[in-house]
Amino acid sequence: MPSKDYVLELSHQYFLTKSRIIQGYQTMDALASVEFGIVVITAIKALGVKKESTVANLTVKAGIIAASAMALIYAGLAYIGATSLGHLKIANDGGIALGQITQYFFGNAGVYILAIMATITCMTTAVGVTTSFATAFSSMFPKFGYKTYVIIVSAISFVVSNFGFETIINAAVPFLMFIYPLCITLILLSLASPLFHRARVVYICTTIFTIVPAIVDGLNAAPAFIAKSAFVESLTSFESKYVPLFSQGFAWLTPAIIGFVIGIGIYIVQRIRANSESSVSESDWS
Repeated sequence: MPSKDYVLELSHQYFLTKSRIIQGYQTMDALASVEFGIVVITAIKALGVKKESTVANLTVKAGIIAASAMALIYAGLAYIGATSLGHLKIANDGGIALGQITQYFFGNAGVYILAIMATITCMTTAVGVTTSFATAFSSMFPKFGYKTYVIIVSAISFVVSNFGFETIINAAVPFLMFIYPLCITLILLSLASPLFHRARVVYICTTIFTIVPAIVDGLNAAPAFIAKSAFVESLTSFESKYVPLFSQGFAWLTPAIIGFVIGIGIYIVQRIRANSESSVSESDWS
């Protein structure tokens, strides 16, 4: 068992860096959860549940069960990774580490078991994402049916998959750096929406303040001919000097909080004005 100081040192060296944040983005868990939420809600409504509050309640319960199960799995993986530090060298990524650990404990048979498990896991994820996409787009653009969208997504995915994992990830990083902050703030706002009665102004203000650093992060992660341009370098230089947590990959966090506070402030002012106007109207009638 490695010492506590050794684990802490490795944590700071390998995990608390911008590259690890990007690797977290590359899992696309948050993006997939938004799409999977549509599938869950659709399934609940298909069972005959129509009341919005009941649908929301059941969706939250399903989310808690799924999140608890995932947390248990990730906690186990984290424990296995931490306890293997005394036996194996640090791997470049989690996939390699998991393969090394599996082979260390189970031998060659473990490699085959891991391959089968990874295949099944990826297959269920692919099916879930495909059906979620098709469900969402068939409801937004009903000109093409559900089956058509499934075929389109499957065909495009098949073609893109042949470019190789590394090429796909490298191409996706700029998009992920841009879209992930917006996705995270949208999820958090949705969870906190009962506090401000889903007021649009809160969503708009938070998104406006989040989108600017998100665009800069996306440009900074783009290919060299874009990232190294004078315009983009001036933007990233400004962010690195004046925006907190830029080096950790969270340059969007402070602006998002500022936007949220401004949105809440405007919402409160609007509520006060609406209440005062209704009070004046009642007094006029009396």
